[in-house]
Amino acid sequence: ACIGCCGLAPCIMVNKEVHGRLTPKEIGDIFTTRGECDAG
Repeated sequence: ACIGCCGLAPCIMVNKEVHGRLTPKEIGDIFTTRGECDAG
């Protein structure tokens, strides 16, 4: 689904928080530090 953040690409939304201009390492760090995520 589109989260409307093309200007921040690559980006992801985790627990309703948008993370933009990410590197592969930053993506791994987000999931390591956040633990479980809400679905939806």
